Amino acid sequence: MKRNKIVSGAFLVLTVIALVLLVFAASMQKVSGQTEKTKTVTSVCIQRGDSLWSLAKEYYSDECGDFRDYLSEIRRTNNLPNDEITAGNYLLIPFYK
Repeated sequence: MKRNKIVSGAFLVLTVIALVLLVFAASMQKVSGQTEKTKTVTSVCIQRGDSLWSLAKEYYSDECGDFRDYLSEIRRTNNLPNDEITAGNYLLIPFYK
């Protein structure tokens, strides 16, 4: 009988601990979900004096990773063989918001 009380008590303690951990994990997901940004793309008209670097710098954020990789992604997205861009043309710029 005493053993059954000990087993029941241990089961109750473990159940409470499991519930606390579940609540904690759920709250952490909500917190991280609030800070996550979504990757999207915008169309930008190239102005006189713009460079690929200056446009990339304007839309760059930490979520983009390494800045050089981000420049490469913009070139790939727009099928650019190099960094040359022309005023009046449009570029698709990926960014996080």
